[in-house]
Amino acid sequence: MLKVAKLIQNFLKNLTENKAPEWLQKLAEGGLYLTDLTSFVGNQTSHLTLEHCYKQTIRFLFILKKMQAAHCALVVALKYAPDDPDFAIARQHLEAAIALSGEYHKIYWSIYWKTSPEKLKRKIRSQCHELAFDTYSHMVELADLVNKYAAEQTSCNIPQPKSWLEFVFGLERAFEWIEKEHSAKIYTKQLSLL
Repeated sequence: MLKVAKLIQNFLKNLTENKAPEWLQKLAEGGLYLTDLTSFVGNQTSHLTLEHCYKQTIRFLFILKKMQAAHCALVVALKYAPDDPDFAIARQHLEAAIALSGEYHKIYWSIYWKTSPEKLKRKIRSQCHELAFDTYSHMVELADLVNKYAAEQTSCNIPQPKSWLEFVFGLERAFEWIEKEHSAKIYTKQLSLL
C-alpha cells in the first residue's frame, strides 16, 4: 500500500514540474487533486504497475472533479486565445465562463457534504446547476463566435494563429467535462426556456 501511495505522490509531483499537459498541470497547481493519496487504492495494491497507477489517478481526478477540470481547461484556453480586436467579444464570453466556473467551485465546496442538512445540499446543488448552465451558455456563445472568427480568417486567407490548436483543445476538453457532469440539467433547462 505504501508503494502505491508513493507512486501516486510522485505522479502528482510530476504534474507540477512541467512533465504533463498544461491543463493537467493547472489542475494540480490549483490543489484540485486528492489530499489522501491512498483513498482510491482498493484492496488489490500489490500488483499495480506505475502506468496503471497513473491511469487510475487521472480517472479518479476527473470522475470527481469534472467541473474543476473544465474550469482549468478554460483558463488554459484563455492563455492561448487570439489577441485580436476581432476576437474581443469571444474573449469576454470566455472570461465570463471562467468566472462562473470558478464561482461554481467556491459554492460547491462551501459546505461539508457528509454532515450538512439535506435542505442545504439541495440549495447548493441548485445553485451549482444554475452556474453550470450559465457557464455552458457562455461557452456555446463562445463556440459560435470562434467558428465565425475562424471562417472569416479562412475566407481572407489569413493563417491560423500560432497557438490556435491549443486554444481549441482547451475548449473541447471544457465542453466534454461540463457535459459529462451536467448534461441532463443543462438540456432540461434549455428545453424549459423554449
